[in-house]
Amino acid sequence: MRLACALQYHRLTNSNSAHAGLNSTAFGVQPSARAGALAAYLPGFGTTLLFGGSAAGSGQLLNDVWEYNSGLNRWARLSDGSGDAVPAARVGHAGAAVLGGSMLVLGGQGSNGVLGDAWLFQTAMQKWVQLTTSSPVFPVARTGHSAVVVNASTVLGAHILSCFNSA
Repeated sequence: MRLACALQYHRLTNSNSAHAGLNSTAFGVQPSARAGALAAYLPGFGTTLLFGGSAAGSGQLLNDVWEYNSGLNRWARLSDGSGDAVPAARVGHAGAAVLGGSMLVLGGQGSNGVLGDAWLFQTAMQKWVQLTTSSPVFPVARTGHSAVVVNASTVLGAHILSCFNSA
């Protein structure tokens, strides 16, 4: 059995609780339909980042990064997932926006099993940085989890994770 998938866009506004479907043809170039991806809204930037997931139909794991600009109503591809320092393609990962307009990505399911890594996508430089720590419990391999950034150095999810450096 094959499932038919398509990208659908919806906007819910707080001001009047209005919900409406959006015309996706107005977006121009846009990401492929996918499942299990991470979307992180960047407060103050008016953009949402989309990372990874599995391609609809084929199930191929993805590691590309897209940015949706709500002011321009446009998508832009920021990273195609190629290069030396990029996270593995994955599904079921967690993450969130962090200070300065970056996106944190934690774990997920890769082609070789459950991942226990942490990455930061620096939007301004369109560059990935793998995060490391001296903690023996971070990161723990996981998938299907959630994460919330509490402050500049603490992430809550399946465990409390703190004090990571990008060095």
